Amino acid sequence: MCGICGIANISDISRKIEASHIRLMCDTLIHRGPDEDGAYIDNHVGLGIRRLRVIDLKTGSQPIFNENKSICVVNNGEIYNFKELRERLRAKGHVFSTNSDAEVIVHLYEEDENRFIENLDGMFAFALWDKRNRKLVVARDRLGVKPLYYTVSDSRLLFASEVKAIIGIEEISRDINMQALDYYLSLNYIPSPLTMFKDIYKLPPASFLTLHKGRVNISKYWDITYKKDSGNGVKKEGYYCEAILGLLEEAVKKRLVSDVPLGFFLSGGIDSSAIVALASRFNKPIKTFSIAFKEGSFDESRYARSVSERFGTEHHDFTVLPKIEDILEKVVWHMDEPCADSSAIPVYYLSKMAREQVTVALSGDGGDELFGGYHSYNAYKAARIYRKTPGFLKYAIKNAIKRIPVSYSKVSMDYMAKRFVDGVDLDPLRAHLWWTGSFSETEKDCLYSRNITGRLKGSGNFQIFRDHYEREGANDELTRLLYLDLKTYLSDDILVKVDRMSMANSLEVRSPFLDFKLAEFVSNIPVQFKIRGFEKKYILKKAVSKILPGSVVNRGKKGFSIPAGLWIRTHLKEMTMDLLNTGKIKEQGFFNPAFVSKLLDRHIRGEEDNGHRIWGLLVFSIWHETFIKRKVKV
Repeated sequence: MCGICGIANISDISRKIEASHIRLMCDTLIHRGPDEDGAYIDNHVGLGIRRLRVIDLKTGSQPIFNENKSICVVNNGEIYNFKELRERLRAKGHVFSTNSDAEVIVHLYEEDENRFIENLDGMFAFALWDKRNRKLVVARDRLGVKPLYYTVSDSRLLFASEVKAIIGIEEISRDINMQALDYYLSLNYIPSPLTMFKDIYKLPPASFLTLHKGRVNISKYWDITYKKDSGNGVKKEGYYCEAILGLLEEAVKKRLVSDVPLGFFLSGGIDSSAIVALASRFNKPIKTFSIAFKEGSFDESRYARSVSERFGTEHHDFTVLPKIEDILEKVVWHMDEPCADSSAIPVYYLSKMAREQVTVALSGDGGDELFGGYHSYNAYKAARIYRKTPGFLKYAIKNAIKRIPVSYSKVSMDYMAKRFVDGVDLDPLRAHLWWTGSFSETEKDCLYSRNITGRLKGSGNFQIFRDHYEREGANDELTRLLYLDLKTYLSDDILVKVDRMSMANSLEVRSPFLDFKLAEFVSNIPVQFKIRGFEKKYILKKAVSKILPGSVVNRGKKGFSIPAGLWIRTHLKEMTMDLLNTGKIKEQGFFNPAFVSKLLDRHIRGEEDNGHRIWGLLVFSIWHETFIKRKVKV
């Protein structure tokens, strides 16, 4: 695992790249690769890397070249099929100088520069320079596990694994993208290709950028392809179970290759437990790590310990306490742009604890998006029933739900029920986004200051999401929603959070559920096998019931988050009131101080659960102080 960066002149090839700029970008990424750095400059193109040694500790230093040094690559991530690719390439006459997985990239490019990325199985973001053809290729893995950001400024292309490496070059603009801000307040994260910075973009997953002959182009090389139902395409349940277990086992096995100590994140839920169960077939003993909370509804550590005992792991856990003020600024700095996913806090602590003993960890990320594990999918089904009920009954239901007392427990009934009825009359796409999001359009009208409202006209159309939702081939609503979450929430929230918090602690995280062969297979399983009635992840539960106890398989999902609403009323109250006080809100200029004060007041008094909304505003305020005003030093 590493951090990569680079600068390339787009048209003026006589203008040389300054080595000091590459060095500065690399220094900003040192947490991603504390073991060594490397750089390559060829007049108007410069590549840099900070390396975390995981595979080929002795000869795997980067940049890596082909035989005559006409092709150079820097790579962040792992190529899981590098051994078979290396043998195939050697048989064709290629000579390897290292045992690194990254070296296969340059030789694959030599073989077929137009389609070489399609041969790679892994999580990666790499930059390749073809000196002979004066061509730069920057690519990202299929499901977006590893990040890549870019901008065009002053006729130069700059790119890096993290935004902070780009904006570290002083002439890069820090202007805020107002459409990104609007998305953030609606959804708690910012969808690709946008970032919170107006002129900086995410390279989308499964895409590659080329710079050749003065032109920058972005192309896709992969996507989920939905098969047409020929009438006999639906298999029996047993077939799907056997295939899922086989593909998942293979995905786990190839992610166990490492020249450094390796462990596992274990929540005690079905996804991470299945990974541990399968890994125990190949590695013994194994180390597992989990997070605990003192707040009972948030604490799942007992389930993790139960799984650990079942498979004989060496288990470690860490209790997250409310005193998170000391790390909150650090977490926001590592995230690069505001992300209101409060589970970044426990992921940071989990990664920190794991890094004390291992350099690589496997996680269960991706299972919910593939198999239908979120409450919003059941909300969609419930909404279809609700809309058919008589008007008087709808009225009675809404009134009863409004009277439910406020609770700050995890996945509380009052919060879920109130979100449900507030979004039930929206179209399926907007309802889904509302059930998983934060501020409504009406609430944002009240939240924004007057000078901001005029700058946001037309920004709330959610077109990025509609483009995914209307994906050709996904011919039922639930499949569209699953695909949407795979392309947005997973890659722009879940994986961003895991990458930044793990890399903040120089820990590599691998996710077997995000094996692209498994993703392709599961995406084409009929949706009725994924969500049967109101039972989420039905087919996955059936598949892993052969390797996991019923107490794990049948346990309800709670997710992985902190009691933010409760802590804002108690331990974080002082910090929250300071960062969201009227003077600071006015100074930043984005929000209506009176509306923010009302949100805070009603939450503190226990009249409403505004924890999610306040957390988003709190994170934005810290981000603004750190990246825009540059007052916070991390």
